[in-house]
Amino acid sequence: MTEKLFKLSLKDRIALLNILPREGNIVTLRIIRDLQRALSFSEAEISDYAITVAQIGTSSNFKTMWNANGKKAVKSVKIGANAESILVERLRDLNEKKLLPLGLLELYERFVEKKDEEKVE
Repeated sequence: MTEKLFKLSLKDRIALLNILPREGNIVTLRIIRDLQRALSFSEAEISDYAITVAQIGTSSNFKTMWNANGKKAVKSVKIGANAESILVERLRDLNEKKLLPLGLLELYERFVEKKDEEKVE
């Protein structure tokens, strides 16, 4: 299995978690589950970076926050070819529908346009 190593900030990881499909076939759902685990935060990260989630007003929207150390935090995440394909498809879909927010531009460039990618040896 070919995997690529992506260096992702806390913000990147949250953004990718938020765009993952919620439905699919059994194979896709298993890949998504594994990707969620890889992108999620460990208990140590939650503690070290003081990661918290707060509701925005009375809406159903939430904001994730972290401390100054978290702003510099980067995690190397191995992403397999199938998982990468799922992310690329979601980013392309958002772009085609003109729903790609500015906050996902760098991730779009890295995953879809293949800028700054690092391969696992």
